[in-house]
Amino acid sequence: RDFNARSYRRACEAAGKKLDNMGGVDAAFYLTELNVKGRDDFGWQVKQALLTVEDVFYRFEACRGPDHEKHSRKLARLIFQVPRRSDLPAAERGVDEGVATANGVKFAKDLGNMPGNICTPTYLAEQAVALSERQSAVKTNVLEEADMEALGMGALLGVSRGSRQPAKLIVMEYMNGPKNAKPIVLVGKGVTFDAGGISLKP
Repeated sequence: RDFNARSYRRACEAAGKKLDNMGGVDAAFYLTELNVKGRDDFGWQVKQALLTVEDVFYRFEACRGPDHEKHSRKLARLIFQVPRRSDLPAAERGVDEGVATANGVKFAKDLGNMPGNICTPTYLAEQAVALSERQSAVKTNVLEEADMEALGMGALLGVSRGSRQPAKLIVMEYMNGPKNAKPIVLVGKGVTFDAGGISLKP
């Protein structure tokens, strides 16, 4: 009765850590059959299991030296148990959403872990443009300092003048939502370097 969403994720995390330590090639994941309090969507359980395992498996090794021995992982396939054939559509939806979300989370983590001398505003802008080139539904527009000056964005430009790196304002649009849905706007700040030694990235 007390096995809630948090307990489920913790169980999946423990299983993921054990799986990572064992180094198996194929694995079957049966925790998706558990009854989770307040959750009757099988797709949610598959998605959360996938996201939790991906989080356990995440390693940032892009900036390691040439002598660093990368974390080897043999797992090639992870099978999520589906108790009933009628649960297959929900499970497939959970896998699709989980993979897409996990890829986005990994991308954000990689950017956040990049040091400030690599992940500059220009680098962030390049990554945003590259993402829109891979995903046709995403449109990216990058405003340069001259564009921001013309728009009267003095507060942002005042902060960026403390750095040799030029500021970038990145606008990304995804317009493939339901036609009658209200727009959702997310406004974020990606400070790639601060004189006080604080590195804040998305």
